[in-house]
Amino acid sequence: MEGWLDKKGFMGMYQRRYFRALPDGVSGDNFYTLAWFQNEHSIDQKGELNTRHIERVESSKDKLQIHVFLNQLKTKREVLSLRAPTSAIWQRWKAMLQSYAESLDPIDVLEKSAALSYILGDKEISFLAERLRIKEVKKGTWVAERGERIDDFHIITSGSLGIYLSARGAREAEYLTTRLPFESFGSTFTSSPNSARMVRTLEDTQFALLSHADITAFAKKFPKARGRLTEIFDAGLRKIVSASEIFKGLSLTHLSTLRLMLSYREYRAGQHVYSQGNRGYAMYLVFEGKLEGSIYDEKTREESVVRTLGPAETFGELSMVRPGEARTASIRAIEDSLVLELSAKALQSFCAQTKLSITNVLNKLFLQILLESQVPFFEHLSLDELQDLVKKYSVVRTFKTREVVFKQGDIGDKFYNIISGEVSVSSNGGKVLRKLGP
Repeated sequence: MEGWLDKKGFMGMYQRRYFRALPDGVSGDNFYTLAWFQNEHSIDQKGELNTRHIERVESSKDKLQIHVFLNQLKTKREVLSLRAPTSAIWQRWKAMLQSYAESLDPIDVLEKSAALSYILGDKEISFLAERLRIKEVKKGTWVAERGERIDDFHIITSGSLGIYLSARGAREAEYLTTRLPFESFGSTFTSSPNSARMVRTLEDTQFALLSHADITAFAKKFPKARGRLTEIFDAGLRKIVSASEIFKGLSLTHLSTLRLMLSYREYRAGQHVYSQGNRGYAMYLVFEGKLEGSIYDEKTREESVVRTLGPAETFGELSMVRPGEARTASIRAIEDSLVLELSAKALQSFCAQTKLSITNVLNKLFLQILLESQVPFFEHLSLDELQDLVKKYSVVRTFKTREVVFKQGDIGDKFYNIISGEVSVSSNGGKVLRKLGP
């Protein structure tokens, strides 16, 4: 990586220099020496620093500045201040230098938290960044016992957390899901936290914390932003999950458990959530924004939009039934959007915890599959009867390639509806008579 940047000198003046990221020569390592030259043709270095020595990186998007703070135990230099000519170049160099930092800049921590970066502006983020403090917790530590409020707002910067549920009187808490770096938790913006929820570190974990006092000060200075945070982490979250067609059949208790398993993801206009052909391991619920689904036809080499998605609508549900299956469409944000992600693994934990089957949870999805099957028998049933049929009798079965579903002459006591893949119908002689798909 190389290019022009302005470097701040000892007298406080910026000078244009040509920068190159050069391998540092250590075998098997990925660190670089950042060297600067008079121009792109020069081979005489004006200076250098090893990316191993970077302690943290701070930046200002408005001024296109990057401030690289160095570990004083490893180098005499304290800080290297740079300025980029364009926002694209600023973003590229910032990302490269940040990847080597021993610790994250507080602003970067907040901007990597999807829900916070989606709602907050530069002033709000700067206010909170000044108040972030770091806390390190050893593996296996209970961060919150059963039903305990967590008034500090936590953002995971490294490590991971396990979310558990413990029913009253139960001997052991049951694992529910995992929280990963830059996901957040805490009761700060929640009026009534789940009374059975428990939180434990799964490995040595580091948090960036905002205290209850910090949030109170933030609320006084930025009341509108405080209201938006409460909406996203509490009332609005409950409303959007309850309004979703696919989860409407769940009880309030089950919905409360399900909300613990959802993670926010932010997508800017034009950004893809996933592309056709990608392996799918999660489904999504739109919280805010607008997205579109499109399918690319390899024969015609044309892409056509097949659906538009807004708040409370879901997509990617088939990956809940067949994790790892190739996506059948591409999903792209057509305006800045905030969505909730539910992984297939999390849904399996949810089903184990609540004793519900996947067909109970995704009742609307299976009902839709039956309605679209155009089988005459189902046309004579009411929606209530179809829903009852799905809840009581539908199961999901997976067949491997070339596995026999049933043979000619077997007693027919089951009805099959293909969700994904392809099956062939053949005679006893082995001749393929037809092929069937979804």
